Amino acid sequence: MNKQEYLVALRARLEEVHSGNVDSLVEYYEEMINDRIEDGMAEEDAVADMEPVDDIVSQVLAEMPMPQVMKEKVKRSKEKAAKKGLNGLWIALTIIGFPLWFPLLIAFFAIILSIYIVFWSLIISLFAVELSFAVGAVGCLAGMIMSFTPALPIETVFPALGCMLLMGGLTVVLWTPTMFLTKKLFQLPKITVIGIKKLLL
Repeated sequence: MNKQEYLVALRARLEEVHSGNVDSLVEYYEEMINDRIEDGMAEEDAVADMEPVDDIVSQVLAEMPMPQVMKEKVKRSKEKAAKKGLNGLWIALTIIGFPLWFPLLIAFFAIILSIYIVFWSLIISLFAVELSFAVGAVGCLAGMIMSFTPALPIETVFPALGCMLLMGGLTVVLWTPTMFLTKKLFQLPKITVIGIKKLLL
């Protein structure tokens, strides 16, 4: 793919999702390609070194606030109706359909909010489990130390030691999976919202 083909494809995809600063975005990526060419890369290599068009569109969607996405959707719908000479019908249906689309809009934002709550609940739950093992290990260590005092029989030192090693081991072993899952969970809301934005536009 050469520079012109890349920029045409980029412009076409950006115009599908964004009617604002498409020209400036295309110019920005054209300048990036030109910089690579000036550094000695062949045009095809410079284009191949660029981000895929889909990734750029996803990034633009991620940065667009949801109200702006909704506004773009309404604007495009109105423009399509105007091109077909149905502008009056579009306005009439918008007003008449208000009792239907307004509750759906509220439900839509409620679903997005609930998704965020679920994701954060999962993250908190993961760290709560990790913390419980760590606290359990410390508690078993305290029990083991107390076994050397007259307060507890000496026989409890071995169960306390075993419990401490088990809890401490689980804390260490589960730390990496917990951090991995947390990173993935942090990405899920972004992926979900981008998917919703793509459906809207």
